Amino acid sequence: MKVMKLLFLNKLHFDSKNKYIGKIDVSDYIGNIEIDEEMGTVFFDKLKASGYIVAETGTGIESGESIQAATYIKAGTYIKAATFIEAGTSIESASFIKAGTFIEAGESIEAGSDIKAGTSIVSELCIEAGESIEAGESIEAGMNILSGRTVKAGGTIKAYDVINAAGTIEAGFNIKAGHGIYSGEHIKAKRDIESGSDIRATRTIEAGRNIQAEWDIIFGWGVKAKNIKAGWDVKSIPKKAVEK
Repeated sequence: MKVMKLLFLNKLHFDSKNKYIGKIDVSDYIGNIEIDEEMGTVFFDKLKASGYIVAETGTGIESGESIQAATYIKAGTYIKAATFIEAGTSIESASFIKAGTFIEAGESIEAGSDIKAGTSIVSELCIEAGESIEAGESIEAGMNILSGRTVKAGGTIKAYDVINAAGTIEAGFNIKAGHGIYSGEHIKAKRDIESGSDIRATRTIEAGRNIQAEWDIIFGWGVKAKNIKAGWDVKSIPKKAVEK
């Protein structure tokens, strides 16, 4: 079995402003890249590895262009790219993840605070943020979308399992989940809201066209759409409806 090369970067590879000045080209590195702990934020023009990219505890990554790894990307603080962030498996940050265009992972995307992209956020498994998840266009997960605050997209929000937010879930187009949509505040879509099981909001549920659930539609304050259809009940309840 061939062992992949490892490039370890420490303070000697960066100038006084933490910008990369190393001799090895990291814009398309063949191997893994590790960055030393407690470095603060380190800056690259472009960062790409054929293996993984890891910034240890207390170190964040920022790129003037993109950040790419064939396997995973992990940072002790935040991950930020002017264009896109892409990983073959997972993207994980103790703080936020932010990209000017898209964020895409072959498995999961997880952040301690916010996940924000100018266009889309796509994960084959879960998208999970301690705070907000926001995309200018679409948000799509092969399993769950989980947010400690809000989920907002200019286009469609789609999860093949559950969409669950402590705050508002809002889409400029459709909201669709295979197994439940749960909000601690409002659920809003300009077109359709569709769930393979429940749709639950502690405040309001509102769609421009259709609201459809295979099971219950449960709300605290009100529900509004041209067409409302539930396999079981459409009802208002005074207690908290969101499921963790």
